[in-house]
Amino acid sequence: MTEFVNTSKELSQIKQRFIDKLPEELVRKIYKDYLEPEIYYEIYKKIIVSNASTSLDTKDLLPFIPLVLSKPHICLYISKNCHGFCSSYKVHKIENTKMFVLMKKGESFASTILFSLYH
Repeated sequence: MTEFVNTSKELSQIKQRFIDKLPEELVRKIYKDYLEPEIYYEIYKKIIVSNASTSLDTKDLLPFIPLVLSKPHICLYISKNCHGFCSSYKVHKIENTKMFVLMKKGESFASTILFSLYH
């Protein structure tokens, strides 16, 4: 517990002494390049390990896919960290085909991720 308190205090001092003094453009760049992809990836991980997703139900993943696809740097980050997303992205976005031909493209994208992870 003491270690956490010291670390928390140190982080607070670092924020006050350095981060708060950075130009706003640099803070935005740090957020955009480093923090935002990790935040989206954490949300993605929670979705793909949910009970629905492990049961191959896309209800949690489907609304998240357009958000990720609208941000290329996040797509790249998630692709590097999840083989299911990477393979689905290649098929659906790069090759412009669907794995599940009777589904809409977004549904096929999400289903391909879950099937590659849990089937």
